[in-house]
Amino acid sequence: MFLNLCLDTHDKEKLQLFNCLSNNAAEQFSANSLRDQLPFSYTKIQNLLKSVNHDWLTRYRQTLLVANGQISFAEEKFDVGNYQTLLLHNSTAYQFMLNLLVYPDDTLTDYCEQNAIGRSTIHRKLKPLKHYLRTLDLHLNLDKMVISGSEAAVRSFYLQILWAVNGGEDIFKLPEVEQALHPLADWREPWGNGVCYQQGRLALAIAFLRSKNQHFITVNTRCTHYFFPSCQPAIKHFFDAICQDATIFQAELTYFYYSILYQPIYFTVDDQRIPLARRNLKCLKFINHLPGSLLRRVQQLLRDDLSAQELELFWLNFYNLFANVQLWQNIPVSLVLRNSIAAPHRNEKLAQTIQRQLTNTLRQLARQKKTTWLANNLTALAQCCTQLILPHAKPLIASELVYVGIQDDLNSFLIQDVLRFCQSLSFVKPEIFNSNQFGTYDLIITNSGSTSQSNSEQHLFTLKNGRFSYSGLLIKLEQQHELKSKAS
Repeated sequence: MFLNLCLDTHDKEKLQLFNCLSNNAAEQFSANSLRDQLPFSYTKIQNLLKSVNHDWLTRYRQTLLVANGQISFAEEKFDVGNYQTLLLHNSTAYQFMLNLLVYPDDTLTDYCEQNAIGRSTIHRKLKPLKHYLRTLDLHLNLDKMVISGSEAAVRSFYLQILWAVNGGEDIFKLPEVEQALHPLADWREPWGNGVCYQQGRLALAIAFLRSKNQHFITVNTRCTHYFFPSCQPAIKHFFDAICQDATIFQAELTYFYYSILYQPIYFTVDDQRIPLARRNLKCLKFINHLPGSLLRRVQQLLRDDLSAQELELFWLNFYNLFANVQLWQNIPVSLVLRNSIAAPHRNEKLAQTIQRQLTNTLRQLARQKKTTWLANNLTALAQCCTQLILPHAKPLIASELVYVGIQDDLNSFLIQDVLRFCQSLSFVKPEIFNSNQFGTYDLIITNSGSTSQSNSEQHLFTLKNGRFSYSGLLIKLEQQHELKSKAS
C-alpha cells in the first residue's frame, strides 16, 4: 500500500523490472531476453538496469551486471522485499514525512533547499499520499509542513510507515530519542509474552517527537470502562517527563496501553493478553448488544473444520474488533491502516462476497437503537471483519480451489514443509504424487524439474533444492487462483 502511495513512476518501473528479474528461472541472462516480459523498449530496460544496479551497489555493494552485458541475478543475494524497502526509504514522500516528524520547525523553503528539490515536485510526488490521508480524516498541508487531525490517527500512520520501512531505525538512532528510551531498554510486562516490544518502543519514540511540538493524545471518555492492569514504573516516568499536566499524562498512558493490549490481533491461545481481553470485554456492556443475526451470519461464513482453539481465537478477535471500532467512533485509523497494508487478498472474489454480505447485515443493524453507532464506521467495519474472516472462510465453490500436485522427492523435509505451507491456504488443495502419476493439476510443484510427463498446459513451480522463496510460491498460487476464479 505504501509503495503505491510513495513511489513515483520511475521507481515503480524499477520495481517492475526487479520483480521480472526475480521471477526469471535462469541465474544469468541478457537484457534483450527481458523485452518479451516487460512493456518497455530495449533502451529503457538498459537505463532501468543501470539505475537498479546503482541502487544495489550504493546500498549493498552488490552488482547485477557482469561481463558481456549479462545480468547475474541470484535470489539469495537480491531480495525483492529488501529492494522495495530501499525504494520506499529513498522516496520523496517518505523522506518528507520523516522530516516533518523529526524537524517540525522546518519550513518548506528549508526542506527544498536542504534536499535540492522544487516545491512543485514536492506537491506532485506527495499528491497520492495527501489524498489517501484525507480518507483517514488527516490533513497534510505541504506549504506549512503540518499534518493535522486526530493525534491517535497521526501516530498510527507514523507507526505503520516507519515500521514498514526499517522498523523505526530512522528515529531510534536520533541522540535525543536514544536518551529518552534508554531507561526502557529492558522494559517488559508481566502479561507481555505476545507484545512486540520493539514496536512498543517505536510508539514511544513517536510520542516523544510529537510531544516536542505540543501534539498530545486527547482524553477519550469511552475508555472509562476499559480494564487496564497496573502500569510499569518506567513507562509512567517516560510519560511524566513529556506531558504537561495530569490530564494529558493519563490520556497518553491510557492510549499507549490500549494500543499494545487491545488493538492487536491475538494469534495464539498462549498469549497472556487474552485473559485481560476477556475481562475487558465483560466490562464493555455494549458487546452484549451485538445481535444474534450478525453472529449467525458470521458463523455461516466460517469453515466447518476449524478447531476449538481456532474458533476461540477467532471469536475473541471478532468481539475485540467491535470494541476497537466503538472506541474510535469516527474513523478507526489503526484498523484501516492494518487492512490496507495486509497481503493482497488470496481470494478477491470471496473477499468481495463476504464484505457485501457483512455490509448488508451491518446496515440493517445500524438502524436499530442499540447499535446505531455502527453507522459511523459501517464500511471500515465490514472491511475489517472480512480480513478477520477470510483466513477461516469457506470457499465459494469447490471448482475455485487450486489443485496442486507436489512431486515426491528424496528431500522429504523440504516436501513436507511445502505441503504444510499449501495446506495452510484455504484456497489450495494440495497432494503428493510420484513421478509416474502426473495428474490434471492446476499447478505442479517439483524439486527436480523433471516434468516431461506433465500436460504442456500445466503450470510449474520449481523448488530449486530449497533455494526458492515462499513469497514467490504464494504469488504463483494466487495467480492460478485468480485464473480459476475468472474462468468460473
